Amino acid sequence: MKRNYLKKRLNLFLIFVVVIGGLILSSIFLLPSRWPEGAIFVPRDASTLKEALEAVKPGGTIVLQADKGAFHGPIVVATDGITIASTGIAPLKGEGEKPAIAIRADRVTVKGIRVRSDAIGISVEGAGCRLDRILVDSTPIGIRITSSSGGEFSSIRVVGSDIAIEASSCVGSSFRDINIISPTDIGILLNDSRKNSIVGARISGGKIGISLEGSDGNEFFACRVEGCTEVGVRFTVSNENGFTDGSLKGVGSGLVVKNAQGNIVEKCRIDDAVIGYSLHQAIQNRITRTRFNDIHGTGVIVDGGRENSISYNRFSRFWDAGIDLQDSERSLILANVLEGGSRGIVIEGTSDTRILRNVVTGIDLAGIIVVDGEGDRLLDNAIIHVPLGIVLDHSIDETALRNRIESAGVIGLALLNGSDNGTVSENLLSRNNIGILLATSGRGNLSENEISGNSMGFQIYRAGPATRIERNAFVANVIGLKEVEALDLDRTSLSRIGVEIDENGERSSPIIVNNIFDRNIEFDVENDGSDPLYVADNWWGGRGDGRTPAKAVISSGVLLPESGWKGEVAIGTGTGIVQRLLGCILRRVLIDGGYRVIDLIGLGGEETVKEALRARDIDIAWLSGQAGSDSIAIPAVDRPIAIVSEGLAGQLADPTISALASYGAGEPLLVVAPRSLPEAGELVKSYGISPARGGVQWTDSLEEAEALLRFGTADLVIVPSLEESLTLSGFVPLRDDLNVVKGEQLFLVFTDELDARYPGLRRLIADLVPSLTSPVLHQLINRVRLFGEPPDEVAGGFFEKGGG
Repeated sequence: MKRNYLKKRLNLFLIFVVVIGGLILSSIFLLPSRWPEGAIFVPRDASTLKEALEAVKPGGTIVLQADKGAFHGPIVVATDGITIASTGIAPLKGEGEKPAIAIRADRVTVKGIRVRSDAIGISVEGAGCRLDRILVDSTPIGIRITSSSGGEFSSIRVVGSDIAIEASSCVGSSFRDINIISPTDIGILLNDSRKNSIVGARISGGKIGISLEGSDGNEFFACRVEGCTEVGVRFTVSNENGFTDGSLKGVGSGLVVKNAQGNIVEKCRIDDAVIGYSLHQAIQNRITRTRFNDIHGTGVIVDGGRENSISYNRFSRFWDAGIDLQDSERSLILANVLEGGSRGIVIEGTSDTRILRNVVTGIDLAGIIVVDGEGDRLLDNAIIHVPLGIVLDHSIDETALRNRIESAGVIGLALLNGSDNGTVSENLLSRNNIGILLATSGRGNLSENEISGNSMGFQIYRAGPATRIERNAFVANVIGLKEVEALDLDRTSLSRIGVEIDENGERSSPIIVNNIFDRNIEFDVENDGSDPLYVADNWWGGRGDGRTPAKAVISSGVLLPESGWKGEVAIGTGTGIVQRLLGCILRRVLIDGGYRVIDLIGLGGEETVKEALRARDIDIAWLSGQAGSDSIAIPAVDRPIAIVSEGLAGQLADPTISALASYGAGEPLLVVAPRSLPEAGELVKSYGISPARGGVQWTDSLEEAEALLRFGTADLVIVPSLEESLTLSGFVPLRDDLNVVKGEQLFLVFTDELDARYPGLRRLIADLVPSLTSPVLHQLINRVRLFGEPPDEVAGGFFEKGGG
């Protein structure tokens, strides 16, 4: 009885299952809710897909009965708005060189198809088209999209193509859930395509995962690229693209950007790559918040370009450099963490690079290396447990400020080989073998650094001129500061990073003043060189007035004079450009020679300068006129010069003022000169030139006089030879063939007792004089006049070019 009861219950359950299954199948295949009314089923209503396409109306639907076929192409879809769908995943085989499916209409939807073809799987040439649940197998080009816009391409799987997805002139389309396996060449190629969105693409194998060529404004989100032999993602001549939350693994180069601008890589992960990210001749690109792990070469390489940003990234286990910049301008390296590599940050041939707030630790060779740099800024970096902390080699105008360098096995910070005009200030150098090494570099300002707990706080080798070591704290080092006669490159580890020391520079005694030397174990200051080392005006033991040698622990060869300067010299000039420029040049010479300079450049008119000289307010002054026994004349001569246009000069018998006076049978010429040059009237009168408008037309400024000739208003302009800019732009000077105006020499005048007080000073200046010729000063002055450069900067450029 019980057995019959169970049997009845089982039969009822089976009937229920059959009924429910039937209802489900009916709803799928028979009810109108599954397929639109009028849908054409293939092969039920049309024997082939081609016949169905001939019969379908705009907006209609073709349904491929997946279990009835394979279906055959090539086919062409030329009707707008239709849908080709499948009851499952319908196989479609194309033959020949044409695409298996060629969509040449707008708003076409194809979904649920598996495609194989000898050439192209699916080509799309219409706007607003949609591909969904598409599988493409072993087809040279999986999907080609050409001159299409607003498309939606989702749930696509491409296996074994040469190029899986190729989009040309594609605008505003979206790609989602794309899976590409083992392409021979490229996974996704965008060519001349704009503002497309690619989300969740997965690419494995091939040479290049994603390639953009001439494509702008595209966005990639959460894309995964693995196993590409050449490049994971490549942007070539492609601007303003974004690659966010992506993953690149087991690739040759992770990302490559060439000749492109404004691309952003953000929140990505790059693992097991030869090169993580490389930029070539690129502008204003940015990579941020990205992790680099197990990089077999360099993490980020920038070769050329400007204003690129590398910020908030983390580099772990890289074999060469974490970040390497070559020949770049105005790059930003901000708040990166670099650990476990050979070299941290390397920049070579760069200018105005900002290296800010980076952390470098556990590096095998060097934390930050700057070679042939200019004007770079290294601020607030932390470099810990690195043999060489910061190395500046052949780099000028560098600034190292507020960096923390600890536990450097060899050198904390090194300035080498003409790394001149540098500023090293407010840095903390602690527990290093050598805190700071200064070798064959000069004109630097090394101030307000805290140098503590090092084996040697500061080492000097062949310091260049005008090196100032001021207001530093040397505390609890074994040796506070030491000058050495020889430098062992192997022991410094510099040879391991390819640095050689230039031995050609002349040694100059640095200025070591206002420092604190406290609790250094062996010596506060030691001199191992052959020349004396002068150390004055410092605080010893953290107390005292700086003039108590008994508290200083110094070696032989260290002298404690009352002042660290050779002497104090006051210089003065007039307010003119020539005098101010010469004053800046003189100031540089005196500072480099070890003199403290009181600067009264631009004091006033020439009589004011002479009065200051007589009152002993200044010791040296630039003046014009006649040199005497207490002065040194320079080769440059400033004289009035007559200048005309090229056209007028071509009509003269020769380029002389006499030829101009004879020109045009004495017709009046409009002659212009600045009021500051009264000699112009004498010149015109001596040659018998007949000026128009009753005489020379005087202007309030040199600029105004030159403008009148440039605009063709004046026929002749008379201007000072050292300051004029007309001959630099094609106007012609006329020779004073009668030698009417002699011109004025420029010379330096000294007070009587200056030679006695500083015997070597006159010789120092005499070495400068031969290079101050008229052509040299003319070029320098016009840098001030035409380009607005400050006289002090122009003077600095004069010395950088060897004084001429």
